Amino acid sequence: MWTAKIRLLKQEGVFKKFAIKYNLSMAGYPISFHKVGNFMHTTIAGIVYGDKSNKQACLKELAKDKSVIFLESSGDFLITVIKESMETYILYDPMILYTKPIMLYPNGDYIAEIASWRRANIEKLLRFLKKHRVAELLKFKKQKISNISVVGILPELTDKQKGALELAIKLGYYNYPRRIDLRKLSKRMKLSLSTYREHLRIAEKKVMPNIP
Repeated sequence: MWTAKIRLLKQEGVFKKFAIKYNLSMAGYPISFHKVGNFMHTTIAGIVYGDKSNKQACLKELAKDKSVIFLESSGDFLITVIKESMETYILYDPMILYTKPIMLYPNGDYIAEIASWRRANIEKLLRFLKKHRVAELLKFKKQKISNISVVGILPELTDKQKGALELAIKLGYYNYPRRIDLRKLSKRMKLSLSTYREHLRIAEKKVMPNIP
């Protein structure tokens, strides 16, 4: 299949607004979509990473947003139906698969990894994104798909494992280039380097391949 990894710098939407406002990261997967009048109704399942109080405030405000039709949350996990403009229809082309949850970072950037049997389907989406958004193509090649990460978006993590992973995401450990190293992260969590590294290693093993 043809695969692509894309960074979206100006993808608008309700999730971006709240990620920036509350300094949160989000991982979401589009489950289904359908047309209702002049809008798209999209069902998304996902998880929110970040400060606990910020997450609670975000989910509370998100539930009241006019673009949110339904929302149910349990801890950090949420499933929601949102109303989007019809132009987003191309993002949910049935010929395109999302091979990993879409990642949204506190600065508002999205990372999406997609695949399709036909190169033309991805190229069509890329033309749309470059015309209507600010998009950066990070990868585009033909390869066999060995896994699609849909189920298990929120694996069972201990509080320490979750805290280590959330801090690493929040402070840019997974950015390129990295914004922080493990030693500084361990100090922020008030743990020894070896202990922090072990919590993060186990969390990564459970979450992979969701982390881009």
